[in-house]
Amino acid sequence: MKKIKLLGLFILSAIVIASIVYSIVNKEVDDLSSKSPDITISMTKLAKMIDIDSIASKALVDKIILIQDAQVKSIEHDHNSTVIELNHSESSSSIICQIDSRYIDDFAKNKANDLISIKGRVSAFTIDTDLGLGNQLELTYCTKP
Repeated sequence: MKKIKLLGLFILSAIVIASIVYSIVNKEVDDLSSKSPDITISMTKLAKMIDIDSIASKALVDKIILIQDAQVKSIEHDHNSTVIELNHSESSSSIICQIDSRYIDDFAKNKANDLISIKGRVSAFTIDTDLGLGNQLELTYCTKP
C-alpha cells in the first residue's frame, strides 16, 4: 500500500513538473508591432552610439527600439526565418534584426540598399575588441513600425 501511494505521488509530481515546463517552453512571444518603442532613434545616431558608447549601447538590451532611416546591408531568407543586417556608411558596426515570423511577408520586397524603419527588442550588444569588424547590436522579433 505504501509503495502504491509513493508511486502515485511520483506520477502526480511528474505531471505537475511536465505541465510547468510545457507552459514555460511554449509561452507565446509578445507581438511588438502594437507596442510603443522605448526609444526612437535614427540610424545615424544609433551607429555613432554603438561605435563609441558601449555603456549606453549595453543599456539598450531588453528595450524596444524603433530605428528610422536605416540602410539594408543584406537580407537572408532561410525556411521560416528572415534576418536583416543594417549598416551605416560612416560606421563599421552593424545591427542584426531577426524578423518576427508573423511579419516575414512585410519584408519580402525589401532588398539591399533600401532605407527602412524597423522596430525590435534589443537582445544583445557585442563589443569587437580583436577583429576590427565593429560592434554589433542584435534585435529580435523585429517588425515594421
